[in-house]
Amino acid sequence: MVEMEYLRRTPLLGGLPEAFLARIAAMAVEQRYGPGQYIFREGEESTHLYVITDGRVALEMNLVIGRREVGERRAFAVVLGPADCFSWSALVPPHILTMSAVAMQATTVLAIDGAALRRLIQEEPRSGIVLLRGLAEIVSSRLIEARAKLCAIIALVSHELKAPLAAVESYLQVMLGGYAGEVPAQQQEMLARCSVRVQELIALIDALLRVSRIETGDLSPEIAPTDLATLIDEAVENVAPAARDKGVRLQVRVPDGLPPLPVAPLRIQEALTNLLDNAVKFTPAGGSVDVAVTDAGDRVQVEVRDTGIGIPADEQPRIFDEFYRGRMAQARGLGLGLSLVKRIVEAHGGRIWVESPPAGARSGSAFSFILPRAREQARPGTAVAWTIEAA
Repeated sequence: MVEMEYLRRTPLLGGLPEAFLARIAAMAVEQRYGPGQYIFREGEESTHLYVITDGRVALEMNLVIGRREVGERRAFAVVLGPADCFSWSALVPPHILTMSAVAMQATTVLAIDGAALRRLIQEEPRSGIVLLRGLAEIVSSRLIEARAKLCAIIALVSHELKAPLAAVESYLQVMLGGYAGEVPAQQQEMLARCSVRVQELIALIDALLRVSRIETGDLSPEIAPTDLATLIDEAVENVAPAARDKGVRLQVRVPDGLPPLPVAPLRIQEALTNLLDNAVKFTPAGGSVDVAVTDAGDRVQVEVRDTGIGIPADEQPRIFDEFYRGRMAQARGLGLGLSLVKRIVEAHGGRIWVESPPAGARSGSAFSFILPRAREQARPGTAVAWTIEAA
């Protein structure tokens, strides 16, 4: 039977018992599509699982850039070839297709009836479990591939946007400086506002680029034995002017003799700066922000605690999500800061969490993360601490 030969060559189905595979083959119907012809469209009900026997298929997901009603649409595609399967939604409720499938050339597929295959899985659960486990592995790998491609697209678009914006900002500064002729006061104010908005856009683009690099890049080349106290000191210096202006006290406690940690120093410094900047931003005048490091044997724990407004309990599960901005957030931004911190920590094999309010406090927040530490044991001794008093 021709269908059996194709199914045996398919990674998802090839390892199944012959009797089980024969029953699947009996459900399959051969279908042919010409170049550019849609096999199905996003949003439709998924009725069949497809196996490519010849040709190539692009799975497309529509992305809307801008407001949905007027936004520009772009297609994001994953390309599949012979022996690949697609249309997993036929096996998993609610059976709604999340992508469209279009033939890139003359293509032949085996269409396997989804309802019949679901009944077969229930009738023969042992083989069904093997099938669904393989399906989960393939779907996971596809998601990882799709996410990496999407991040690469974001990085490319962001990079292309940054150059013209930087040029606009340069010309604005030339005009504001009077180098292109005298500018009336009213126009100066308008140009200054334009400059602020352009700088905000550039900052947002930088944030998108950093997220995409963490998502798709390997930090291994950046890893080096690093003094964590130095990174904390540099991060504190980054936010110290804002803390002084606001009247917020910064305090740091690091154990003496802490060995170097195997980290990407610029990434960890960026994560620390983001956490400290948030803490200062949401702490009122007269409050404090404390950074405490704990040597926990095979790992090091860092806590950034503030006496600020805190985070509502219903928002805490989403606080590290991309583009999430809480109800208390007033400043402009994409909501990528904490997401970026989480990605940096997890890229180092660590973990981050938040408590708000922290244990023993009535208000404020405590962001803590752990990092694997160097194998050398820390030398016991007194703690090193320093304080920056608010002006």
